[in-house]
Amino acid sequence: MPSTKNPKFVLKKELKGSKGPVNVLVFSQDAKLLLSGGLLGDDEKVRIWNTETLDCSQVLENEKWGQITALIWVIRDSPTMESTVSLCVGSARGTVTLYPMSQGNKHFASKDAVTLSIFGFNDSIEAQAYDRVNSRLVLGSHSGEIKVFNVDKLSLKVLWTVNINAIPRALFFFGGANQSLLTLGLESGELTCWEAQKPNILWKKKLAGAIGNAALSTDENTLLVDNVSSHRFDVYTIPSATPLQSLSMTSTRHFIKQCQFLDGTKMALCGSDTNKMHIIEVTTNECIQTLVSGKEADMTQTVAVKAVANKTFVAGGASNGSIYFWEKVVNEDTLPEEKPGPAQHQSLGWFYYTQILLVIVLTYANWSPHVFDFVAFIAQKWSDFYSRL
Repeated sequence: MPSTKNPKFVLKKELKGSKGPVNVLVFSQDAKLLLSGGLLGDDEKVRIWNTETLDCSQVLENEKWGQITALIWVIRDSPTMESTVSLCVGSARGTVTLYPMSQGNKHFASKDAVTLSIFGFNDSIEAQAYDRVNSRLVLGSHSGEIKVFNVDKLSLKVLWTVNINAIPRALFFFGGANQSLLTLGLESGELTCWEAQKPNILWKKKLAGAIGNAALSTDENTLLVDNVSSHRFDVYTIPSATPLQSLSMTSTRHFIKQCQFLDGTKMALCGSDTNKMHIIEVTTNECIQTLVSGKEADMTQTVAVKAVANKTFVAGGASNGSIYFWEKVVNEDTLPEEKPGPAQHQSLGWFYYTQILLVIVLTYANWSPHVFDFVAFIAQKWSDFYSRL
């Protein structure tokens, strides 16, 4: 059986089209779409890629954007209606644009999009997070301002505002029913937990260095942080301020690099200041696979990952404008054989009993005369035996 430590991602295609560095990548919930945001020059656009055909199916652009700094899905659930899906585009000019998506053809309706000025001009959106449970959106700006909103269709209502005196590099709704909010500041290196409904600090931790980026595990117990000071990715158990593990990297420059968890918290996908992405086993600090693409001078700082069914997709956004799309397919034939438990043994027993009973009923006419003759023969023998006594 192949080692479970080796993901064996295969490069499927280099997605071209961006004229400048790729700044942000995000998959759709069903992994059928990959969205990318451009950074410089004439490529301040959002591209929508079909992950089945690996072609660009739509391009979104707005003269009010400037650089694309953040992308996030805004999904509003309803007990009586189908969920509504929108894309929130954060820009370098302090605006967000909400694009409603047609459920039928996965197309964004540009004519129905709404652009809102959230922060001052050129006070860029640095980070954002969405709370699907309570329909809340949090946005963080370059000046350190944090704003939390209630989302109602394509409108935003401010709940509270605070300034963390550092560039927010990551935001996460956190805890039971998303009643808390985590903010991570670049220069301060601080991880702060707030009440999500109002700006009350629950606790604050000073981490090991300046924070470039961060990823939160799905169980919300583990935090993966790009430590800009040490060039490493630190692993924390929340709310500890001491790294559980520091993942070794070959980076030498103080560039911000994105990271994501793979396979729960077992592995980490780490960007770099070269043309490589690294998949590292968190507990052993072992590099399981290095995904190499483009030229060595190209940086792969932007990463995204999505697992669906028996496939896992990885995308790396490069400074040369390309997106490198990798795929891992789990072959069901290589999965370990599942041993039957007590319940399975019981169900198998009933299956065999019913099959035997069915055979007996269907063949009754064939065997019953012989059985009756045998029983009569035995009875006669016993009668003869007793008559001699």
